[in-house]
Amino acid sequence: MNYSDKEKTSLNDNELYFAKVLKYIRLAWFPILLCYLEFILHIFAFKSFTLNIIWTVLFSIGLGAFFTFLTTVFPKTVNLILTFLFTSVFTLIFLAELIYFQIFQGFAHASAIKMGGQAITNFTGGLIEGILSAIIWIILLLIPIIALTVFTIWRRPSFERLSLKEYLIPLGTSVALIAGTIGVMALFFSNGPTSAYRTFLSSGNINKTMVGVENFGLNMTVINEFRSYIFPDSTENTSNLSNAEYDEKTTQIDSRVDFSALYEKADNEALKNLTAELSNIDPTSKHDYTGLCKDYNLVAICAEAFCPEFIDPTLTPTLYKLANSGFVFNNFYSTFPNTTTNGEYTFLMGLYPDLNMGKTDSSFGLSTTNYLPYCFGNAFKREGAKAYAYHNYVAEFYYRNQTHPNMGYEFFAANSGLDIEITSPSSDLDMMVESVSKYAYSGERFVAYYMTYSGHYPYGKSNAMSAKNWDAVKDLNLSDTVKGYIACNLELEYALTHLMETLEDAGVADKTMIVLTTDHFPYGLNDAQYAELAAYAGREINDNFDKQKNSFICYVPGIEPVQVDSYCSTIDILPTVLNLLGIKYDSRLLMGQDVLAPDAEHVAILADGSFITDGISYIASKMTFEYESYTKADEERANVLFESVERKFSISKEILHNDYYSFVFDTDSNSEAIDNFTANYKDVGIMIQSAVYYLVKNDIMDPISDDTFGIYKPATIIEVIDSLYRIAGRPDIDVSVVDIPFNVDDENKAAVAWAIANGILYKDKSINVPLTEQIKVSQFALLLKRAADYFGIDTSVDPTLIEEVKKTYKHIDDEIIHASIFCRNMNIISSVYGNQNYIFNVTLNKLCRDFTATSLYRMCSYYIMK
Repeated sequence: MNYSDKEKTSLNDNELYFAKVLKYIRLAWFPILLCYLEFILHIFAFKSFTLNIIWTVLFSIGLGAFFTFLTTVFPKTVNLILTFLFTSVFTLIFLAELIYFQIFQGFAHASAIKMGGQAITNFTGGLIEGILSAIIWIILLLIPIIALTVFTIWRRPSFERLSLKEYLIPLGTSVALIAGTIGVMALFFSNGPTSAYRTFLSSGNINKTMVGVENFGLNMTVINEFRSYIFPDSTENTSNLSNAEYDEKTTQIDSRVDFSALYEKADNEALKNLTAELSNIDPTSKHDYTGLCKDYNLVAICAEAFCPEFIDPTLTPTLYKLANSGFVFNNFYSTFPNTTTNGEYTFLMGLYPDLNMGKTDSSFGLSTTNYLPYCFGNAFKREGAKAYAYHNYVAEFYYRNQTHPNMGYEFFAANSGLDIEITSPSSDLDMMVESVSKYAYSGERFVAYYMTYSGHYPYGKSNAMSAKNWDAVKDLNLSDTVKGYIACNLELEYALTHLMETLEDAGVADKTMIVLTTDHFPYGLNDAQYAELAAYAGREINDNFDKQKNSFICYVPGIEPVQVDSYCSTIDILPTVLNLLGIKYDSRLLMGQDVLAPDAEHVAILADGSFITDGISYIASKMTFEYESYTKADEERANVLFESVERKFSISKEILHNDYYSFVFDTDSNSEAIDNFTANYKDVGIMIQSAVYYLVKNDIMDPISDDTFGIYKPATIIEVIDSLYRIAGRPDIDVSVVDIPFNVDDENKAAVAWAIANGILYKDKSINVPLTEQIKVSQFALLLKRAADYFGIDTSVDPTLIEEVKKTYKHIDDEIIHASIFCRNMNIISSVYGNQNYIFNVTLNKLCRDFTATSLYRMCSYYIMK
């Protein structure tokens, strides 16, 4: 605080001393704030400190000094505003990450910001539960902003601009500490593959966020991630892989791939480097089980948040049978702690995703233009079999309606040809009942892939599946949350029971292989709850590897159980199953390994780079190896394994970004990517990405500007009519012969005339307003139903249902009720949060463009296009 000489004479010594203290507090505010926030988050997430906390302290003080500089160089009002603004922003970031950790048992990568409000609206139940369960820690994080507010009001400290000499001190401190800390790591902590410096440089990817936060603090991790996200490694014309010495291997499962010829064919350094690197991988060879299941059918299941702890011979007899028959993998670990799309990608691709990509710009989304020969769907189709994929949630989520057809499947989802109710979560049993007959009785060889949903958090009676099956678990000596987890997974048990019974009835059970694993471990259970579940199964949870230990069920009917003790993880499933099926592939083109191959080094790898194998494990968060019995040879082997694991992630990334399989086999995918197209629109997120892509590409809806689609803008009646007219192909219409009882501009006269001429629009009590008004959900349903009649879609509904609805909605016109039931039942219009009455509200619920775009897209892609 600065005083003039005159002011100083009016202050006593105590006041001058206090003013000096306030000045020092002001200078130290941000370093103290950031250290405090980091400590609270660290204790919450990791429970204890290690020596690496020094990096967090140094970075926090250095970064805090920079923000001190930013709040001392402006006039006092601006400095005051900036102090509160920066304090609030830091507090909100830490609050968001703490709540995210409470829900997902991990931290959000910087790229998650693209999810925006969808991250909240899609997981409202889990968000509220996460806030309530972490309320004490939330209050602790709020203390600094509360204290700053109270102290500013009480003491009114000065935020005067400091002198040049004074405000250069925090700037110099910031630069010295941040640069100096990185420099010290580079000079003294850069030796070996697990050094602090190397870990710091690699902690910018999405699944090393936990490693970064634990060792360097949240602030520096976020900055590092933004750096790698905004300025990613180039993947178009360069490669971050070493240009390995070329050495053609000869022993392999499928000798079609000639790496020598590919190397000569490659026309850029990325392809050359990647080809050379792949050629140096030791291929796995055939073995006694190769082709054991040749010509079998396959049912592959990625079970939401599955873990084997709830499997019980009495409670889950079908799962128990599947888990203890066929090949029993005793040391299988699920790779991902959360993020379904990455777990599903790894399972189905035999590759790791690009871990710098998030949920909205995921590797799966990028793969939609890639040729994917080894996915089960495409592999089976090459052999003349049918391929189906099913999901009991909306098709657009993670744009599976784009990704799964590209993998060779005919795809069905809860709003896309799969006639089931969408609840939170939806029923695996309903999905199985509606799907299995399609292929089981077909008389043709098939592969059916399922992404389940019943096991989704939050657990407890608020979970639709937990509530449905609560009676089966209510007497278990477990907490309600753990009982809820088991109850919702009973829906998977019942689905598998129906599957087995139907396969048996169809006479194909003895020739059908069943594979099941998880996308990620059940992050909806906190550590104590997961330990409780494990104890229920007679297992202890002592470390991260115990938590990630899971199941790779590989049921082969008719064989004696084969116990497999080799370490393996999600990425190893695809090559193992392909080899059992006798489907040829070059093992060097997949980063997973056939777990049954006797000549391979088998390693279970987690998303953060941790791994475990016979006698050795690497814990990425601690940056340390652990040995059963240390020898120099073990250390050398550990270093080789570390580099091998790092290469698997890098090579997977290069295969994805270079569409490498299309280069190898000189074949292109028939699918289109949606990421690059929709990236132009800053308001388009994951839930509407597919709809926007389809509607804009097919000239059905227009964006409001070059960089904004306008999902939050009001949707007007005329806009919907125009979209329906475009869907119809803009048929010629003589406007002069149609009586148009509305005020319509020339641009829209053809659309309105077409709608009137075909009974889609006429001036009635339902639509007796200017067409430029925002459309209500009832009007929207009415127009969609009438358009469906025009397109030849069966719009009939059960008359008794109409009469039942009329008892409650006596004031609503019969046609609106009919239209609303049709749109809801056909999933053209989805109910919101399970509230089936939503679309009957006539006076409220005016729609925005996101709602109308999604519904129009469903009508096109699920009914008209077929």
